[in-house]
Amino acid sequence: MRKLSLILFIAPYLSIAQSSVKVNFNSVYVGQNISFDFDYQINMYLFSIGAVYYPGIDKKTIPFNSFYRNRGAPANTIQHFGFQYNIGYRLYRNSHFDLYGVYRGSLASMNTYIKLFQIYTPIVPEPQMIEDYAVTIQDHEFGPVFSFDNTFGLLFRGKITKSLFFNLQGGVGFTYLKNTDETVITPSNSGSSQICYTFSIGLGYSFENFKN
Repeated sequence: MRKLSLILFIAPYLSIAQSSVKVNFNSVYVGQNISFDFDYQINMYLFSIGAVYYPGIDKKTIPFNSFYRNRGAPANTIQHFGFQYNIGYRLYRNSHFDLYGVYRGSLASMNTYIKLFQIYTPIVPEPQMIEDYAVTIQDHEFGPVFSFDNTFGLLFRGKITKSLFFNLQGGVGFTYLKNTDETVITPSNSGSSQICYTFSIGLGYSFENFKN
């Protein structure tokens, strides 16, 4: 009897549910990644979970203007992978696109790679300014650093065909950082937060045709 009651309770929601899959290019606080996401929509609500792959940064071309932002450097196979999820509410719909307000959570754990300038030795007899010193560049890699992005923004889903759609998402919020490498002392050793923004673009396939 209980099983029958549960089925009767869930059945109306299953009949109005719409599922889809999508592949996205994402930009989050620690760097860029590719995700494979599964979406499930019930009425006005959209739920999404996805596996994330981080290719890592190009250590030869990174700038010097950040400590953690865009500094994700996976040191092994496990560190290349992360997880993300979305919870959205549909704000507007027409025959061409849907617009959602959405919360995104993105989790990763990988090493951080940074470049630092270090003054080496004077190059003039009486040095008076920074240009009077030879400067070397030192590379530092430490971690893993755990990151958890939390952003709020908008999701645009545009209709391409009856089943294919274009996905565009952006948001602003904060990321929580926790450095687990005790040999390197940073503010994030005890946990810290930074303002962050996220961006995604991709293509998806809906298992049910779009409704007008």
